[in-house]
Amino acid sequence: MKWFKHQTTKTLTTDKLIDAVGISGYGRYYLLLELIAGHVDSPEDDSGLLLSLKKWAEHLRFKTKNVHSFFIALQNIGLILFQQINNELQVKIVNLSKLISNSAMSSSKRATSGQPREEEKERSNIPLFKIESKHITECPIINAALAAKARLSDTVNI
Repeated sequence: MKWFKHQTTKTLTTDKLIDAVGISGYGRYYLLLELIAGHVDSPEDDSGLLLSLKKWAEHLRFKTKNVHSFFIALQNIGLILFQQINNELQVKIVNLSKLISNSAMSSSKRATSGQPREEEKERSNIPLFKIESKHITECPIINAALAAKARLSDTVNI
């Protein structure tokens, strides 16, 4: 699973983004990040995405007439680079390699190489439940809940 980092603190870039395109544009910027990050092969791939104006509008939930000005605003802030190639627009995210990862694990659980730490690898190999012939036969969470319900039903009528 690919994912990208999202800053949780207010930054000058965040302020510039909201000032330039509003809070709905802020959301559209993250739609754009999701779209492009989902199409690149690796974090080092900086080819961006080439789509028609109509397709960009569909993906970003915009009228086609607003797409170009949105991209200009993002480019002026330094978040994207875009260019028109024939009848299509190619959009690249600036510093995408710093934002994207193929590991759906928080940075505190990843080694400096970006790979999961050994203890996280071991923990992730423990199955949460066991499936046999299309039925869940073992699930520690469900078993604990059923045991708690049984203890409760001994004292209270459920």
